[in-house]
Amino acid sequence: MRRLFRLFLAIALGIPLAGSIAFAGGPAVAAPAACSAGTPAPADPYPGTTAAATNFESGALSPFVPFTAVNGTVSVSSDFVHSPGCAAHLHATQDNGSIANMSVGLASGMKEAYADGWFDITKEGVAGNNVPYFRFFSNGIRYADVFRDNGTHALMLRTTGPQGFVYTSLVPTVALGTWHHLVMHVVPKGAATGVQIWWDNKSVFAQTVNISATRFDKVQLGAEHDQQMGDIYVDDVIVNSNSGTPGPVPGKLPGAGGGGGGGTVPPAATTEIKAAAAAKPALGASTSAIICGLVKNGCYQRFQAGAIHYAPGVGAFATWGGIRTAWRAVGTENGKLGYPTGKENCGLVNGGCYQRFQGGTIHYAPGVGAFATWGGIRTAWKAVGYERGKLGYPVSKEICGLRDGGCYQGFQGGTIHYAPGVGAFATWGGIRTAWGTVGYEHGKLGYPVGKENCGLRNGGCYQKFQGGTIHYAPGVGAFATWGAIRTAWAAQGYEKGRLGYPTSNEFPIGGGSVAQNYQGGRITWSAVAGTKVT
Repeated sequence: MRRLFRLFLAIALGIPLAGSIAFAGGPAVAAPAACSAGTPAPADPYPGTTAAATNFESGALSPFVPFTAVNGTVSVSSDFVHSPGCAAHLHATQDNGSIANMSVGLASGMKEAYADGWFDITKEGVAGNNVPYFRFFSNGIRYADVFRDNGTHALMLRTTGPQGFVYTSLVPTVALGTWHHLVMHVVPKGAATGVQIWWDNKSVFAQTVNISATRFDKVQLGAEHDQQMGDIYVDDVIVNSNSGTPGPVPGKLPGAGGGGGGGTVPPAATTEIKAAAAAKPALGASTSAIICGLVKNGCYQRFQAGAIHYAPGVGAFATWGGIRTAWRAVGTENGKLGYPTGKENCGLVNGGCYQRFQGGTIHYAPGVGAFATWGGIRTAWKAVGYERGKLGYPVSKEICGLRDGGCYQGFQGGTIHYAPGVGAFATWGGIRTAWGTVGYEHGKLGYPVGKENCGLRNGGCYQKFQGGTIHYAPGVGAFATWGAIRTAWAAQGYEKGRLGYPTSNEFPIGGGSVAQNYQGGRITWSAVAGTKVT
């Protein structure tokens, strides 16, 4: 490793040594973004107190506190992400006063700190300034930080001590537009401060340095002074401080490089991802290294038009376009679908495509979109012919929170409802319309308990529900029957008897009585007289 010692006085550099903000600014607000809400935060493998552990999938920057000035911005973005849907974006320009950073405090009494995160610098500033990664502060003074030098494109460590600034080159070149994993372990002890740095899970620095601090109180991402132009995307960040006995420097990186993933790449992952990429040239060039540490020991690699995910025992398969977007909407490999288990297959009805996953399938059709199906609803869709049947393609995701823990999903030709202990069944056409007139699952009928059955007299059909039945006949329509009137109709032989099909729903006729009309007559009911067929 080549060390460059360049000692400067802060005043000669024309920047405040303290690194304090010299311009009026205010907290930035996280912008709305297409995040994968509910995705677990990265697990903190480090000893001590967690100050931050976030993948920004909530759409918020918390617990980081943003600061901006002039035209600097700090937001949550889905433009460039490490995993799975959102990242923090720090944007600053060359304009006077342009600042963008975010910071989090460390526990008092700290004796060591870890800062772990994934970074993608997509735009650099002018030579003479730099684009910062992690920066450690004490009482407003920056004592240790790592940055990308805009002139040399090298990864640099800078420390601040009695002798001024000391610069050390860590990695010769950091390309723009690529994700990298940075971990810093700092043990502040003044002239005997220990610093160890891992870059993409390789230790690139582990030495004692001389700084003028024995504790840190803040970790900052981004620049504390103006004109440090850059666009920085940050994801899967962990910041931790420990007041116990510090770990050794040099030492071993706890966990597999932190909760942000990026552990050792298994040879099988390299081989299978490479083969999957070769089989799908439309993905374009790779835009990241192979990144591991996902759930169930998975790995992935990003490409210009999509990504390839690998998991042991599953294999490596590409996702792109609408199907990939739908997969991200349900949590990628962390959600119900899990990993892809096959490639995208097209040639379905109306130009559709599908792709299988561990927990279900995503179907796409032009003009319809891409939506996932799984579990009982998927089984019910299969029972009626998938996209080739009356339901056609799904037009919405599964939506839950219905009565008695139920869920439903919309399709081109109808809907499938599911309820625990009941099962999942499709409704469409006249029977579905009739069910809607009596309140769907909230009404007297409740949930469907069977599929639509046809072949009745005069081309009729029926479907059973928890609280009764709906019958349909061409030229007559669809109407529900339940309770005592349904029992009386059954005694007459249902639609095969003299009454034929119902021609209305049950309706009140006064005095607490209700009636229902049929092709061949009427049935009335009252609590006093019971049922009467006329």
